[in-house]
Amino acid sequence: MIKVIASDLDETLLNSEHVVSAGNAAAIKKAQEAGIEFLAITGREYAGAMTVLKPAGIDCNCILASGAEVRDKKGTVEKSILMSDEEVRQVLKIAEPYPVIVFFFSDEWSYLLGTEEDLKNYLLGEVRQFFFNGTEEEILASEIYKERRSYLKRIGSLEEMRRKGIPIVKTFLFSEDTELMKRVKSLYDPLPTIAVASSLPTNIELTDIRAQKGPILKEWIEEHGYSMDEVMVLGDSLNDVSMLQMDYGVTVAVGNAVKEAWEAARYVTKTNNEDGVAYAIEKVLAGQIEDLAK
Repeated sequence: MIKVIASDLDETLLNSEHVVSAGNAAAIKKAQEAGIEFLAITGREYAGAMTVLKPAGIDCNCILASGAEVRDKKGTVEKSILMSDEEVRQVLKIAEPYPVIVFFFSDEWSYLLGTEEDLKNYLLGEVRQFFFNGTEEEILASEIYKERRSYLKRIGSLEEMRRKGIPIVKTFLFSEDTELMKRVKSLYDPLPTIAVASSLPTNIELTDIRAQKGPILKEWIEEHGYSMDEVMVLGDSLNDVSMLQMDYGVTVAVGNAVKEAWEAARYVTKTNNEDGVAYAIEKVLAGQIEDLAK
């Protein structure tokens, strides 16, 4: 019997408009009313997760930054796995020759490594790519720009981060050049203490090797008295493979999942634009999850 449902956010629970649909939100609340614990398990930082969960009325525990941070329903940090100075320096040394944008995820904010102009230009591009293609003036005046700007800050250097005592739970690289990102990602794979993943072809997500979704979720369920076979996980991307390939009771890839996630999962639901999470939840509640078996 499933007692815990853990779902990725981007491209899994969120549709292509980057929101939780009414159907997915209703299914989650139905599961919670049935006594099932719901967790958001995401590569996002806390502020970024809350921008999509709160409007949908979803109150839940969160595993954040690809497993580097765990928070309860009140937002209190229960666990964090920080990147060491050496790990971050290794990441920056490899990234330095390439035209990529670097972010540091911390306990409260995300920090773009660069100037205020770099930060503005990144956010303009992000809004145009994911939300709407307006003029600079229209985007700067938009609520989505203001919202993203409210929790994304600028930092000049790693040394400045350290002087200010700002912890780093994750380093995030971004470029619209997907071929470049493939090449850069391959340079990180040999590093023994760093976990390398991505949620989209345009990003690389780097954490301490201990901070991965699957193992951190396992720790969480054991601490809360659940067993592996009582858990359903849902995901779509490379940073979900660590949980989809583990021996959880039900491992589900959404229909739009990348090949690696699809192969790791034992069940497949509808796409994120077809309320795939809701469809899988309804199958679990009805005792019909085998309908989704591959």
